[in-house]
Amino acid sequence: MCRYPSAFIHQATGLTGLSKAFSRKKRNGVKPSHRSLAHCSVIRKAIQQMEALGMCQKRENGGRSLTSTGRRDLDRLAYQILKERH
Repeated sequence: MCRYPSAFIHQATGLTGLSKAFSRKKRNGVKPSHRSLAHCSVIRKAIQQMEALGMCQKRENGGRSLTSTGRRDLDRLAYQILKERH
């Protein structure tokens, strides 16, 4: 499923922001649960591949954001997945 945070679409987001967006709850057995961040290496490699394809770009103030072609391609992919499910 194509799941990308809305912050990545509308504004520049760095690795930490994306790591927080894809974080999950870590269950610790009988101890209280806590949030655990997603691994940055996977996110970093995905962003580097997206940059090579021209789907995202670096911003001058830091972070990265989707280009118009990247947004278009991800929207098409999400639509195809949605169409196959229904």
